[in-house]
Amino acid sequence: MQENLRVPTLFLKSLTPFEVLKLIRNNRCGFKKSSHLSYGELWKEAVAKNTSVEAFESYLKYYSISEEEFSTLLSELEWVDDAIELPAWFHLIEKAKEFAGAKIEVKPDECNDKPFYHVIRPFVDTYAEIFRNNLRSSNITLPSQHVLKQLEDFIYEELYGLSSEVFFKEYSVYKGELSNADLKEGKMDRYYTEFVSSILSNQYESLFSSYPMLMRKMGTKLDSFITFTTEMFQRLDSDKDQIANFFNKDINEVSEVCLGRGDQHKGGSVVILEFLNGNKLVYKPGSAAVTLAYHRFLDWVNAELGSGLKSFKALDKENYSWLDYVQNHACQNKEEVHLYYERAGILACIAYFLNATDYHFENVIASGCCPVLIDHETIIGPVIKAISDEDKDLEQLLSGSVLKTMLLPIKNPQVPYHVSGFGSSVELQSMGVRSKVENINTNSMEVVEEQVLKKLYKNNKPLLDGQIENLHDYQFEFKRGFRRFYQLMVDKKEFLISDKSPIKYFAGVKIRYVHRPTKVYDRILRWLNKPEFLRDATTYGLKLEIISRAYSKLRSWSPILSEERDQLLSGDIPAFVIESTSDQLTLSDGQVVEAPIRLDALHTVEHRINQASSDDLGQQMKSIECVISL
Repeated sequence: MQENLRVPTLFLKSLTPFEVLKLIRNNRCGFKKSSHLSYGELWKEAVAKNTSVEAFESYLKYYSISEEEFSTLLSELEWVDDAIELPAWFHLIEKAKEFAGAKIEVKPDECNDKPFYHVIRPFVDTYAEIFRNNLRSSNITLPSQHVLKQLEDFIYEELYGLSSEVFFKEYSVYKGELSNADLKEGKMDRYYTEFVSSILSNQYESLFSSYPMLMRKMGTKLDSFITFTTEMFQRLDSDKDQIANFFNKDINEVSEVCLGRGDQHKGGSVVILEFLNGNKLVYKPGSAAVTLAYHRFLDWVNAELGSGLKSFKALDKENYSWLDYVQNHACQNKEEVHLYYERAGILACIAYFLNATDYHFENVIASGCCPVLIDHETIIGPVIKAISDEDKDLEQLLSGSVLKTMLLPIKNPQVPYHVSGFGSSVELQSMGVRSKVENINTNSMEVVEEQVLKKLYKNNKPLLDGQIENLHDYQFEFKRGFRRFYQLMVDKKEFLISDKSPIKYFAGVKIRYVHRPTKVYDRILRWLNKPEFLRDATTYGLKLEIISRAYSKLRSWSPILSEERDQLLSGDIPAFVIESTSDQLTLSDGQVVEAPIRLDALHTVEHRINQASSDDLGQQMKSIECVISL
């Protein structure tokens, strides 16, 4: 059978085993025996390491993978008999190749702060051209050159993060046995220039043939960023009058964009926009319904306690939202610091009763005399069944505890104290090691490690006269605030479980379902950037199956696993949305599945209110006492 030229070989080389499985079940395909002898063992180790053979067999059975299909998936796909629709990212690769063929001139002093910029530039140029054309076709005025450069610099950094290990490895091979002394003799950086030319002269063919998964990841990242930024500016243009009226502030030309605030989902994340007149606005690629519910609840708390907790305006557009920017600023006097920590105690108790999670130091803003919790996707949450032994141990440790909110430090070696929402009272800075590129884009470019003094807090700690004010110095105020809100819950228990309860504001709102910690996904994505995995899509796909291991240990398979796999393949931190009164997840393919939930979010809150007692308050105060000085 002759190769079908409508399905490029380079694209076929970028398909992972489960994608090939889908292909062979719907098309006639041709394979040749792979020279990689350990694929089978690699697959078994990823899925069922330290478990029985039966665990791997149950995995194959769940996906209905026959013995013949298993053998086929360990072979090399050569051709597909039918035309298939190529993804958008592959077309962008073709576009980047065109820019690479334009003979980019390598100037020694150009972009000497961006390693391998000349190799990545065709992708940046592709982004710039398509983004501009998208806005022009929508009759939207282009942002300033400064903003365009910020967008281009961001996509460069994203692509560099994916490709740097490969580029340094290949550059080292290219230079061969030449010593640094030899390389430093020439002033024209001939070897770097020749290295760039070797990649661009054949329009990435050799590079991507050797690293097909690098091609895929760079194309996917480019595609998602084009879509995300185009959509954001289109929405800003169509909503600008409504935004001006709602927030009562002028919205003129964008002067600054601060991208990458938080985890990336579907290629996008929270963005802070600043305008020429100094006004700031936050764009969130998701609904703000839960934020509005939370703020209504805070209004009730303020009315009951006179606590003065701060909220901010949010314009919910269902699929996206515009939020007022919460300014970080210092306290004016000692009384404000006392008030800050009493309010911190109230917020910690609110978070406890709502079963909030993931309130690390990036989700708390010290705004004068009041801490403000931002990013409310996890402000209310269900009780989840653990899917791994590690999760189960942590769940048992934190179950029913204020420590689960992450606002306070926890004694867990995997979570440094300073990462908590209110931060550490002792870990304010430390010496750390970071990688640094020296002699950028020269013959002797190399990665070195340097020691740096790191500040272990962000905008989450109150300042007074330029000095940090730490939690352990205001324990009395914090505990008083915690007790005040707890007592309110006890006093209003009957009302709070009635149909008129302010807890009902959260009924039916969509919240984030945290299937497993974000740090686990992030670690996997970074690990998979190793050159040896990017060389081979089968190896990459089999290594990715490490996400199956938790299911394998419990012998409990779920369609959620396939969704995790697909989102990770898109370069995203997997994210799931669920209603506060449901245990049903709707996956991207429309399939509705039951999530491993013991109690939905709203009923969890009602249960916690029902269980409120002097004994439970005592237990929470003991937990606080154990960590408040960490």
